[in-house]
Amino acid sequence: MYFMKTIIYLCTFLISVIFLSCNKEIIDPVETCSSEIPNDNQTNKKSDIYQSILDKYCAKGLPGISLAIRTNDDGLYLDSAGYARIEDKTKMKVCHLHHSASISKTYIATAVLILVEEGKIGLNDLAKNYLDKEIYTRVSNAEQATIKQLLNHSSAIYSFEENVKFYVNTLNNPFGHSSSLELIENYVYDMPAYSSISRRHYYSNTNYSLLGMIIEKASGSSLGEYIEDNIIIPFNLSNTYYKNSPKYPDMPNLVNSYYDLFGDNLTNCSDIQKHFANIAMGHEGIIATPYDFLLFIENLLAGNILSEKLTKEMLNIDDNEYYGLGIMRYKTACGVGFGHTGGSIGAGSFAIYFPDSQISFSMFCNIGAVGSDNISLFYYQLFDEIQAAISKD
Repeated sequence: MYFMKTIIYLCTFLISVIFLSCNKEIIDPVETCSSEIPNDNQTNKKSDIYQSILDKYCAKGLPGISLAIRTNDDGLYLDSAGYARIEDKTKMKVCHLHHSASISKTYIATAVLILVEEGKIGLNDLAKNYLDKEIYTRVSNAEQATIKQLLNHSSAIYSFEENVKFYVNTLNNPFGHSSSLELIENYVYDMPAYSSISRRHYYSNTNYSLLGMIIEKASGSSLGEYIEDNIIIPFNLSNTYYKNSPKYPDMPNLVNSYYDLFGDNLTNCSDIQKHFANIAMGHEGIIATPYDFLLFIENLLAGNILSEKLTKEMLNIDDNEYYGLGIMRYKTACGVGFGHTGGSIGAGSFAIYFPDSQISFSMFCNIGAVGSDNISLFYYQLFDEIQAAISKD
């Protein structure tokens, strides 16, 4: 259901991108970055294998890819292929920044659970205790939903991008929306919930927009400040940026974003991608290097950020479901992993940790990684091939 909703959402943007690209050629500044990110991939036994896979998929049409892998047996692999900016052939480097898309939900869920540990919020608290009355009375199920039900998408609250008015308004003016609250007011108010609240999961961006508001209410800080003070700074994520960062989202070294309009035509959609990251209140917006994403998922799922109890609670996923508290479960060639994926108009992302083997993995591409066009589908084929390579002796 998540991918179907995202496909519909992003197909609407394609027409907007067509109109924008007719008006001007977008060439955003992507600096030739340099940083002290560790790059000892020469010691990784499979570095040549991974690099050949990346090169193969860039040859197939993916604009640029960055990959970070850490295993006990092979060490760290950190490298890239293709272009951060295809207009002037700026090479992709591991120090370039990427949009997280929905991986941001894991950061938001982590922030909520830190508030739980601080005693400022309870998982079984009603969401309405931390929301304005107009919001919880006009968003169906918000008055009955708990914090936990927002986190695991069992609230059945309507997701704003499914409203046909959202498509029409976005088509007319993709930059017209100014905030997540406006998206909720315009496209969620008075819309029916998917069902009554149950254990079934209905993936909804609205859940995480509401959680962003709840974090601000419970903490007394802005969302950007709370994420920075409790996640970015304590865990030395020096190449991770969110709302509180100067110039956000126009960060130096941020890759350009592209979408494949017709199966063989990459169109620059950087302005739209940055705009929707900017107005997002929790469901997307984190910008970082692949290595910083790797560090975050390692620290989180190795139990270094939350207590053992809450880490287990985060990963407590029913056998017939795929989603925990801001965490997805993956069954791959490497075994069972936990993390999150993201697909936006100009970004594709994965960040996964495999507890049994202690393998950590992050991969980012500056293409819209949804839809049925050939180039975006290559991104998911790339994921499968990399996982197979990691698991192979």
